[in-house]
Amino acid sequence: MPKKSLFIRVTAPGLPPWPGLYLDTNQQHAVVNFRLATWRSWERAFLLTKVTAWITSLTATVYLWQWLIFIPDPFARGFLTCVGYGITTMITKPLFPAAFAGFFARQFFAVRSTFWFTPQTVACRSPLYENHLLLERHWHGQGVLIRFDITPDLETQSQVAVTNETPHRLRRRYQSAQLLRLIISTHDPHRTIQGSSNCPLMRSLTLLEIDAQDAPHIATVLTAATALTGRMPEAQTLQTAGQDIDVASP
Repeated sequence: MPKKSLFIRVTAPGLPPWPGLYLDTNQQHAVVNFRLATWRSWERAFLLTKVTAWITSLTATVYLWQWLIFIPDPFARGFLTCVGYGITTMITKPLFPAAFAGFFARQFFAVRSTFWFTPQTVACRSPLYENHLLLERHWHGQGVLIRFDITPDLETQSQVAVTNETPHRLRRRYQSAQLLRLIISTHDPHRTIQGSSNCPLMRSLTLLEIDAQDAPHIATVLTAATALTGRMPEAQTLQTAGQDIDVASP
């Protein structure tokens, strides 16, 4: 009879409170689910605040035109309406992004991602991929070593230099843009230091666009989920250096 699946929230002194790590100790499965406000979320949020500010100013202008109906001269009425529109725009243009951009980015445009961990596989649902990513934790009878890595998103950060009119808060999001990567390598128990290559071959997969503020918390939780659902190969030594076959020269 199959074991009943029961996920419980994992808490530990070294584990951040967010995102939540849910573990099924019966089947050794784990799920990590979270929503992120990335630089793309902030871009869309600022665009929405601009549209909202423009609609608000236009609505106030129409109301002002109707309220000034007691003025018989259409030129005077139109002049006062234009002055009101200018004043309203001066107020809403800086106020709306400062007041509502964060709310829109986190509530309307945040991206959702889910990671599943089992002793056999690791799966990820990411907005960067149309379908789920699925990684087998064993390949040709060998254990596949995986770890999560954070690297700067240089392409996004370079936008700061070419967008001089970008709001300060959005520029900060560009500067703090990071990428969450999955580093994959295979463990060869027969490899020795005297072997033909001292560095194992590795492959990196970009999983998520992420903000520098959220990166340490997510990487810590995903690393804990990896350790709780998979047994490390025997005779494994910790290796942090290697050769990435995706960027290595032929």
